[in-house]
Order: sequence, then C-alpha cells, then structure tokens
Amino acid sequence: MHLELRTEVWPFATAFRITSYVFTHAEGLVARLTDGVASGRGEAGGVYYRGETPASMSAQIEAVRRQVRTRPGHAGHDRGGAP
Repeated sequence: MHLELRTEVWPFATAFRITSYVFTHAEGLVARLTDGVASGRGEAGGVYYRGETPASMSAQIEAVRRQVRTRPGHAGHDRGGAP
C-alpha cells in the first residue's frame, strides 16, 4: 500500500469571518492511498482553534504510516477480518 500526503491551498473568492478570525484561504492535507489496483483520496482542513494544521495532521499520519501499508482484510488493517 502506498500512502502519499500533500498540502494544498485553496483561496476563497470572498473572505469569511467567524469568531473574530478572517479566513482568506483554506489549507488542506490531501491523502492518497493506492495498492496498484485501487486508490482512494481524502482531504482534511483541521480545526484552527485547536491548532491543527496540515503539518500537524501529516505528522500524526506519519506516526502510523507503517500500520497503513497492508491491504484491507490482512494483518495490520484497522478493520481486520476476512477479505
């Protein structure tokens, strides 16, 4: 299983204000998993008031990268069980 992580920046057409904070863009972490046959991707923006950033989320994923490297239904997959 191959795991690819990258940060993307998405500018907003108009600034967004909430709780005295102005957002002009969103930074997101994009994850892509592939086993050579199938692939999937997901994205996360984090929670700004908890200090989550693409870098901090990437570090959390890197900490468990070894556990993500097996195919679903095989040892090491988070759901376990038969294929």
